This record gives sequence, structure tokens and C-alpha cells, in this order.
Amino acid sequence: MHSCLRISEILSIIFQFLDRRRDHHRLVMTCKAFHEPAVRQLWETLPGLAPLLYFLVEEEGTTKKHEMFLRGSQLRLTEESIKTLTKHAAYVKVLEYPRVLDWIRPENPSGHLHSVLLRLRKEKRIPWPLFPNLRVVTIPAFPTSVAIFYPAAVITPSLRSISIFVGEDTSSSRGLDAPPGAKQWDAIASRLLEVSPNLEHFRVFQADDFGNDFGLQESNIYYNMSLSPYMRPVFRGFSTNVTQISLTPLLVGGDEILAISALPNLKCLVLPIVETHNQGLQDLKSTLAHFDFPSLKELEIIVESFRALATFLSLTHAALLQSLSLKCATIYCYPRDLLKIFEALAKPGYNHSHLRHIVVTELESETPLLEEWLSQYREYQFEIRATTLEPLTCFRGLKTLEISHCDTGEMLDEGFCRIMASWPLLKKLHLPDEDFGEGLEDEWGLTIAGVHKALQLCPLLEELKIRFNGCVEASLFTEPDTPHPSLHTWDVCSSTIKSGGSFASWTRVRYPLLKNVTFFEFFSRLLAMETIFDPEDTQTVAIYGDPCSEAMDNYPGAAVMLDRWSDVPRLLDL
Repeated sequence: MHSCLRISEILSIIFQFLDRRRDHHRLVMTCKAFHEPAVRQLWETLPGLAPLLYFLVEEEGTTKKHEMFLRGSQLRLTEESIKTLTKHAAYVKVLEYPRVLDWIRPENPSGHLHSVLLRLRKEKRIPWPLFPNLRVVTIPAFPTSVAIFYPAAVITPSLRSISIFVGEDTSSSRGLDAPPGAKQWDAIASRLLEVSPNLEHFRVFQADDFGNDFGLQESNIYYNMSLSPYMRPVFRGFSTNVTQISLTPLLVGGDEILAISALPNLKCLVLPIVETHNQGLQDLKSTLAHFDFPSLKELEIIVESFRALATFLSLTHAALLQSLSLKCATIYCYPRDLLKIFEALAKPGYNHSHLRHIVVTELESETPLLEEWLSQYREYQFEIRATTLEPLTCFRGLKTLEISHCDTGEMLDEGFCRIMASWPLLKKLHLPDEDFGEGLEDEWGLTIAGVHKALQLCPLLEELKIRFNGCVEASLFTEPDTPHPSLHTWDVCSSTIKSGGSFASWTRVRYPLLKNVTFFEFFSRLLAMETIFDPEDTQTVAIYGDPCSEAMDNYPGAAVMLDRWSDVPRLLDL
């Protein structure tokens, strides 16, 4: 073996390129020179604390060790075993965990291990924190008994990235006014204050499988940090190192947002904006204060109130912003006025030459359920007209625009062409309208001729989702044009056509790169359903009739169009 392969530093670099843990296992057993570097790589990332038990139980074999440990077998708590455990803990740089610790499953011994480690800590036989070189950690939603203990074991000055899953505090000692997970926050916050100047990534997520089933559309999904004095100072403790902050379930006030906006290197931010924010934001607006984000490039907002969102965006200055994502909590976002949102974006606080991606979607997608679903779908649609999109025409470098789901029935050819002419660099346009109800075959809105003319103005467009009226005279398809050089994916939603054959012949010449055509997605899913809601009991799903035949009887126009569109992929050899 070459002498350079006996240098552990070189071997460590080489072993980093191996992705599979079993390869590291093999290297550990290969030779003495490989052993130590391979062990370091093997222990660099742990899925939890459970691997540490291998140093504390004498029984050989993974399965047997689990069984012995769970039965309360005699532990090997000798100085040698504890020294070995401590040595390997120092190798750990990434400590992962499921977002919710499954406390009951017998194959998960982590709960017992926590008790052992806590005992060793009290006896001062192990260092604390246990992982001195940890850089990335996930803190799941623990039961209270462990939530207090665990942060002290893993939050260390070397930490650079932390992900926290918030659960429910089932303890009654905090009172009804305490935020969910209050004890967990108490335990975490004091430790965070010590390491917050070193953090680069700070993320908080919702553990929706812990305790009660928290749904993203429930009213209690947000945890108001104004009720927890332990967490508020943390946001002011972040330093110039922070580049990413995600606060999906946390409600932070204007003062905290001001502190976050002052971070000079923050590039990615995720936070919720709800109706309770509006008054505080209005008060800030009256003082002429602004949220100045000097380096922010990606902004994602969980939206419960469009009114509060418009105020927030009007207060925000983010000259380098490249991507804006709005995820709407469906049942709260009324009125759904996108025009005011886009008008706020068009103001001078945003650099019109930098913003590249705008995405507006629902927080959760719905499964189609006959009339109940179609009625609900129409309530959730964003009304999209040319005047709605007009404020966005100042973003000449726009590459992605996604708004889902849309009502484009009032969009006209002239307005659509005018809007598309403003985005010569556009690569993805998603404005899906899947309404397949009454009036499907009426003459309405955008025509296929208008769509084609608009696409001539966007030669880089690769993906398109839009509904159009294809029941037009063939003479409109003979206007002078050139084949589109980029479009490869086209979702026509619930568009109408006179014939699949004529549309395929027209498309083959004008869109030679087209590889994928999809259509009537929601209606097709409805036909594929095997069960539907029993109208006598909306809480249970029961077999009730034939969903396929019922859907065809209720929506014959959609069934006819689906049949016509089914010919298109075959005729285009897709």
C-alpha cells in the first residue's frame, strides 16, 4: 500500500466520497490504517442516540442488544465503555431524529437511553454537552420529561444549524395561556442564547404527528412567541453568520421581524403572516419603519390573511429578492385579492430586475369529491385577469409564474398577449383552471389562437399550464407563425377542442419539441375514484354507487372533452 494511504487526513478526504454506510463498515474491517478514518466517517452522521447503546450492553449483535437493553439488562457502565462512548460522540457532526419521537414502539430504545445518559451526567461521568463537535442537529417534539433534558445534551458552541419540531405541551402546570411546547421552549431558549451568535441556519417546523393531530389548516397551528419571553431574545441574538431562518409555525411580532431584517447575510426566510399581524404592521407603517433585508434572495410566506400580507410586503425592502413563494391557508384567505399583493410587490422596495420567481399555491391540495369538491374548488380559485397580472409586468426578468388554482374565465386574448410581451425570459407559466362544470363548451375567455400568439412572444417558455377555448374556426390556425423553440410540457387543464386529430396536426408543426400533454387531471381523478363520501355521513368514506358513471352523468361535457383529448398524445407519439 502506498505510503500516502497511511495518512489519516488523506484517507478522511477520500472516504467522504463514499455515500453508503456499508462501505464505511467494510473499510473499518479492512486494515489498521483504514480503521480510525473510517470510524470517524461512520459516526459523523447519526440517526439518533440509539447507536450509543452499543457501548453499554455486552450482548453481541444488533437485535440482541436492543432486546437486552429493553429488558433492562445489566449495563456495562465501566470507565472503559463510557470512555469509548465519549470518544465516538466526539466524532458526531450531524445528529438527526424523526420529527416526532415514537415513544411507545418497542424497537426504539432511545427513551431508555436518555435516562441512562441523564444518570451518567448527574454522576459527572460524561461531558456535557455530549457532542462537542456537533454542527447540525434536529430536535424533535419530545414528551416533557425528555424535552427538558435533550437540548442541553446537543446544543453546543460548535453548532451551525438547528431544526426544531414543535409539539404540544401536555403538562397542565403551565396553564391554558402557555403556548404549546412551552416547556420545550424553556429548555431550548436558554441554550440557544449561548450559541445563537454562531448559528447559520435556524429552522422551526410543526410536529403534526405529536399528541393531537395538528393539521396545517387548523386555527391552533401557530405558536405565538409573544407568550414566551424565553424565545424572544433569541432573534436578537443572531449574528452576521445567519443565512437561513424558517419559522413555519411561529408567530413573531414586528420587533422580532425588524431584528431579523437587520441580519446582513440572511438569504432565505420562511414565516407565517396572519390576521393578528395586521394591526402591529399598520402601527409600524405609521412610524415610517421598514423591514430592510439587504441580502434576502428567497422569501416564503405562509398566508392566513391577504390584508396583513399586503401590509407586510409594502413595509418590506428586499432589493436582491429573487424568489417569492406564497402558501395560502385555504380556509382563512378571504378575500383572495391578488391584485393588492402584486401592487405591493411593484413598489420601489423590490428591484424589478432581480425578481425571477413568483409562486402562489394552496397550503394543501384537495382531493376531488363530486359536487362538494367542485363547489369548494370554485371558492378557492384566484380570479386571474390581465388587470390582475398587470403590476407584475415591471419584472422584465421574470422566469417563473405559478398561481394555483385559477379562474381564468375572464382572461381575454388581447390582455394575455399584452402581459406575456412583458416577460421575454419566462420559462414556466402555471395558471391552471380545472373547472369542468356547467358552461364548459360555451364560448368564453382565452382562445387557442390567443395562447399561441402570446407564446410567440416568449420563445424561452418550456412549461405551460393554462385553460383555453379550442372550439374555434380552423382559419385562425393558419396565421403566419414560427415553430416554438422551447415548449416541451403543456397542461391544457379543462380546455375544449373540436377534434383531437385537428389539434394534434396543428400542434405537431408549431410545437415540435412538445414531449408531454396533460388534460382534465381533476376530472380523471374523479373517474378513477373507487369510493365517495356517503351523503348521510360526511365523516366516513363509504362505497356509494359508481363514482365513474355518476361523474359522467353529472358532467357529460367534461366526459366528451376528455375523450377528445385522449387522442392527442397518441397522435403526437408522446
